Amino acid sequence: MSKIELVQAVDKIINEAKNRGIIHLSADSVRGSKLSVSGRSLINFGSCSYLGLEFDERLIKGSQQAVAEFGTQFSASRAYISCGLYNKLEGLFTEIFQNPVMVAPTTTLGHIATLPVIIGENDAVILDHQVHSSVQGAVELVKNKGTHVELIRHNRMDMLEDRLNHLHTKHEKVWYMADGIYSMFGDMAPLKDIERLLDTYDNFHFYVDDAHGMSCYGERGQGYVLSQMQMHPRMVVAMSLAKAFATGGAVFIFPTQEMADLVRNCGGPMITSGPMQPGALGAAVASARIHLSEEYAGIRNDLHEKIAFTNKALLENGLPLIAENDSPVFFVGCGLPKGGYNLVKRMNNEGYMTNLGIFPAVPMKNTGLRFTITRLNDQEEIKAMVECLRDQHRLALREEGLDLKQIYAAFKIKTQKQSLVEDFITKVTSAVDLELSVVHSTKDLDKQEWNKVHSGKGGHDTDSLEVFEKAFSNSDLPEEFWEWDFLNIRDRDGQLVLSTFLTTTLHKDDVLAAAEVSVQVEERRKEEGDYMTSRTLALGCPLTTGNHMYLNEEHPLARKACELFLDRVQQIHKDKGTTNIFLRDSSEGRQILNELMLNLIVKEKVHLGKP
Repeated sequence: MSKIELVQAVDKIINEAKNRGIIHLSADSVRGSKLSVSGRSLINFGSCSYLGLEFDERLIKGSQQAVAEFGTQFSASRAYISCGLYNKLEGLFTEIFQNPVMVAPTTTLGHIATLPVIIGENDAVILDHQVHSSVQGAVELVKNKGTHVELIRHNRMDMLEDRLNHLHTKHEKVWYMADGIYSMFGDMAPLKDIERLLDTYDNFHFYVDDAHGMSCYGERGQGYVLSQMQMHPRMVVAMSLAKAFATGGAVFIFPTQEMADLVRNCGGPMITSGPMQPGALGAAVASARIHLSEEYAGIRNDLHEKIAFTNKALLENGLPLIAENDSPVFFVGCGLPKGGYNLVKRMNNEGYMTNLGIFPAVPMKNTGLRFTITRLNDQEEIKAMVECLRDQHRLALREEGLDLKQIYAAFKIKTQKQSLVEDFITKVTSAVDLELSVVHSTKDLDKQEWNKVHSGKGGHDTDSLEVFEKAFSNSDLPEEFWEWDFLNIRDRDGQLVLSTFLTTTLHKDDVLAAAEVSVQVEERRKEEGDYMTSRTLALGCPLTTGNHMYLNEEHPLARKACELFLDRVQQIHKDKGTTNIFLRDSSEGRQILNELMLNLIVKEKVHLGKP
């Protein structure tokens, strides 16, 4: 999928959610766990202010006093002069974190200030696939300077160590970048494994964004990461103040004062960007004092009691919770976008504010309902919401023709509760008037019918395909062994509506990457022939070109035929255990397929090649 196609797909997804009234909402007022949206009262299960301190009188008073003393903005670069509350706040954070700190206007600006300063051209950066977009965006700045950057699959420590073994002798420093708590699923970084790698590799460095852990963990609210491991000499931690800390801005924790001073002196946004507003600084000072008080432990424990209560309620009600842990972020799987749209709208109609987790924040097939728990939600509200979610989840799946087993497979989760809700699920087929036939060899095709619609298209006729099949069906080499699937979809009268073929082969993962990336990958393949290759289910075969699909777009069942085709592609993909689906060169029906790809199952990597 090209960048333009990606933007168009995201725009379509967001507009669909906006039209359904489930995102881009505007609150009329907020108080406690209740908010008003367009005159309707909703119970808020979408807030990231996990400790509920935004309504604490001390924070409100601190903000008011700061505005009265410094005005609504202290408009000067910090390189020249700062509002005095900055020094006061950084002093309190030094007590909380017991390490040198730097306060930034936002986490995004903090990343942009920090990464180009601490990462050199001879370093390498390994990004977790789900690290926050603000980190990935800042890494682009160092990548443009020539720093080596690559991705690994989410929380895969085996892949991280493999890449470390390869990179640590070739680069001055190797940085791994991850989140402490991931914002969508609420799962956590495997910190014990990362700590072991820090102790094993002397040039391994860890950069972690713990935005959702700040204030929720530790003796003084120093976050999830620093509650699980000591500050390492080769570690930098970024924390948001706009979530559980309940103010605004960010704080960055460094292993040495020299590094903190270097970023403060040389980081672009620390020199040229606008500072935090005095009101936010005044509230932050008040919040920091609460974190350092004896009162804090009770506040933190109250939150965790409610998190435990929520986990228990979700388990008892048989909901497909994606990550069960001690995080205040919860994600209930729906599988496909249409299920997520339906469920979030239903919960909104029932009086609950929840979030839609959808592409590009998560893979398309990993759409779901995301909700959060704060101290402002009492147990009665939580119990009622979970029971409502259970009922609405069942109804949403039934209405959209989705299968709960499909959700478990999409998220790779298992649950003992599956059998308790299976009777509520009905698999609805959209192609009752069509017949699909699948064969695995050219000798089983009706050659006259096939050639009528496929001849003259770049080697798609049966004679050419027979040659390819003989050449690539009996090799012991995985890169030279192809598996074939020929699909024909006909209506009740036997008229051909859709016809195409797919092959399962070993593909290079960088097939759609920029040329400079492929050059680096090919160098690595000289040492490891199968580096960055995956078993891929692809339209056509590696030796054919042109339009690989025939579709009678004038047929009244053309759209249903495309739905049936995509459903079978997903089944073949599952049966053969391929990693990627590569749909390419399909100009006929492309508009229909692009629309359906937003609502039908796709794998984490689905590529739509240019027609």
